[in-house]
Amino acid sequence: MSYNGEIYNYLELRRDLEHRGVLFRSQSDSEVLLAAFVAYGVEFLTMLNGMWAFAIWDRKAARLMVSRDRFGEKPFYYFVRDGSLVFASEIKALLATGWVEREPEPAMVADFCAERVSDHTERTFFKGISQLAPGTWGWWEDGVLSPKRYWRLPDDDHESNRGDLVEEIAALLGDSVRIRLRADTPVGTLLSGGLDSSGVTCLAAERVSGRLTAFSTVNRPPPEEAAGIELVLQAHGNVELRRDEPGSETLDDELTNCLWHQEEPFADGSMLAHFRLMRLARQSGIRVLLTGQGADEIFAGYPGYLAVHLGGLIRRGQWRMAAALWRSLVTSGQRLQLASIGGYALPKTISSEIRRRRKTASVDWIADGYRRVTPEIGEGYATNGGDALNEALRASLTCRTLPGFLHYEDRNSMAFGVETRIPYLDHRLVSKVLPTPGSSKLAGGRPKSLLRSALAGKVPEPIVRRLAKQGYPAPLGGWLRAEASDRRVARLEAVRECPLIDFGAWLRRHRRFQEGNDGELPAVWRGLIVALWHARFMRQIA
Repeated sequence: MSYNGEIYNYLELRRDLEHRGVLFRSQSDSEVLLAAFVAYGVEFLTMLNGMWAFAIWDRKAARLMVSRDRFGEKPFYYFVRDGSLVFASEIKALLATGWVEREPEPAMVADFCAERVSDHTERTFFKGISQLAPGTWGWWEDGVLSPKRYWRLPDDDHESNRGDLVEEIAALLGDSVRIRLRADTPVGTLLSGGLDSSGVTCLAAERVSGRLTAFSTVNRPPPEEAAGIELVLQAHGNVELRRDEPGSETLDDELTNCLWHQEEPFADGSMLAHFRLMRLARQSGIRVLLTGQGADEIFAGYPGYLAVHLGGLIRRGQWRMAAALWRSLVTSGQRLQLASIGGYALPKTISSEIRRRRKTASVDWIADGYRRVTPEIGEGYATNGGDALNEALRASLTCRTLPGFLHYEDRNSMAFGVETRIPYLDHRLVSKVLPTPGSSKLAGGRPKSLLRSALAGKVPEPIVRRLAKQGYPAPLGGWLRAEASDRRVARLEAVRECPLIDFGAWLRRHRRFQEGNDGELPAVWRGLIVALWHARFMRQIA
């Protein structure tokens, strides 16, 4: 077996296997994983709670079984050539074979530049290199790989009782944290002060014996969300905080190394802040970290979900529910742009055409051969008059946000030999929360309403009450404007040399950005990071 990952419920599986007469020679989850395959066959995949990418050679059947975890937390890259399967955890390993041409995949470049998405398909940025899809397994036999699904996101269920549901969510989340604390090295957390990371940190602090080290990125001035950090420290005296304060030099110091480990263009500067935290964790002797990733996509935490839900109610003619939600938003001081609501209230055919035209206009700075965006990228719509919010969440989990976030989470942590674990992606929890009606997730106009209720009494009340959402802190615009002039000139030259970019069109956007137009930041950053990626991996310029 070749295996990368962690099986959190390996102790329970081990006990079951021992009752079947299996004898173990080690205490590792790797041995349990292999024994479960021998005992149960491919059905054992549904028993696993963890993150993994593995390949098992069945000597008797003379075939190879491959699999990847339900959400794709761990990578599995491969290519097929002359009847041979070559696979690895890093694309660099496949490139080192010399059997794959260094050529960009146009669709992936277009999708990233227009939609800010990556890892949303089995294709990669490298033509000819694929990745095993999350939630799949397959046999490699007679020169053919045949992937199959062993797990899918659950369908909607409108029969849930909210009172019982909140208790079940609290219990499942607590158990998810408990089994992810299993380690033979100290375990820490990432803590931003928001609800998601505070929930994980507070639940972990209750369950560890001894001190728990939390790591935070803090900017000056600190974002409002950061006030929650001190509240968590006050509530749990066994939490010790390590802070990192990245400055404008972060862009110069970290970008090249981070890109090397990421192997693909990444969406924004928060990945650089996260990269630094992984280094700090390693330097602090913490090799395992629990994070709050995934909660927004499961519990509906992004502000845009409110517009999706409200627009969906209007489109389905549920005017009374739409009016009640609007009143709740006004009362709580939340604001939504009418244009965003209207986009989701219009019939899908009209909205799709509007979005298509916007996408076309947004990539005028990409070279002609790289402008065709994948049409199947989820738009957050209910296609048959169903729950618009739940469909948007499914799109976020499978293509819009989570796949790219899991990519940078894993690559940054592995760059320093640190393992990150994600309690909110426990499949038991996802299967309980995702099918519930969108109205439950946004009850009273509160994003993550179910999670707030489940964490009430476990997380300081001001954190639970706070509705404003802030992303991972990284003032990318300020970093770009403050970088040294010689470095800026070198990067402009990299963009000029990149055949994927229409340099003249991109430069006009860059000038408007430098003059203070922050609306041009996405195009400026994506053009820059694509050019640097192309130079590093296609032209092999360090």
